[in-house]
Amino acid sequence: MEANNVSPWKVIPAVCVDYVQEYMTGRGYLVDLERVSMYAGLFAKSVQLSDDGKDVWVFYVDETLLSILLYSPHSIGFRRSVEFDKWVQKAVAPPIKSSLKLYEEVLKLGFKIVLLIGRS
Repeated sequence: MEANNVSPWKVIPAVCVDYVQEYMTGRGYLVDLERVSMYAGLFAKSVQLSDDGKDVWVFYVDETLLSILLYSPHSIGFRRSVEFDKWVQKAVAPPIKSSLKLYEEVLKLGFKIVLLIGRS
């Protein structure tokens, strides 16, 4: 997909919605998530941690640790809303399995975990 002709954008452009939905709900997205987590895990294992307890691993929450596809199958880039905040309160967003595995791996390696979130 070439998005340079429609950027900058805060939500998925209408001409791209079907493509993004197909990617996000298809096998390609899962494969990409698994690949990124695998390489991040290899990197984490290569880091020499200090003994000062200040080695951190930063995760963003939405679409890194938790999937928000149940809220919207083309949720990447959508505008946050009151409806989204209500959905978040239900606490039904499932973990992304490959990211959960990475989370557990870096925790066992001794990293402190920092979570970033864009929710209100």
